[in-house]
Amino acid sequence: MLGANTIRASQVANRAALHAIEWAEEAQSPYLAFFMYCDLATIAAAQGAASRARSLFDQAQRECQRTLREDERLSILRDAFRFELQHELDCTSTTDAARLGNVCRPLPHREGWPEVFAAAYRTYSEKLLLAQGLSAALSANASGRICAQ
Repeated sequence: MLGANTIRASQVANRAALHAIEWAEEAQSPYLAFFMYCDLATIAAAQGAASRARSLFDQAQRECQRTLREDERLSILRDAFRFELQHELDCTSTTDAARLGNVCRPLPHREGWPEVFAAAYRTYSEKLLLAQGLSAALSANASGRICAQ
């Protein structure tokens, strides 16, 4: 029963986000469109639809490049979401650990979504555990806790 409720809820969320994107285009609000594409991508990733999630993140990227390229906060959010998706698809890969570290480094000094930032640090600490060991992972984890607080 929970599965059916979750499916219905994600369908409702998908429809709402698609409507919001239409309204964003009518209202010329690229920020709204950006966040709705990120939401849709996150829903797709949670459903295991990796190619759809990537496509939606690419759409968010296009929104960002088209009109919002000066807003670094959006790039950081987009990158955090993208790294989280890549990690969910292959949690043993450490190839992007350095790039994810570059995304995480300025987060404690940024305004934004603390839960997204905390997730980025969690992913970063998991990658560091695999690549560099427990000490490096705990250090990143501590930074993430500070950022979330």
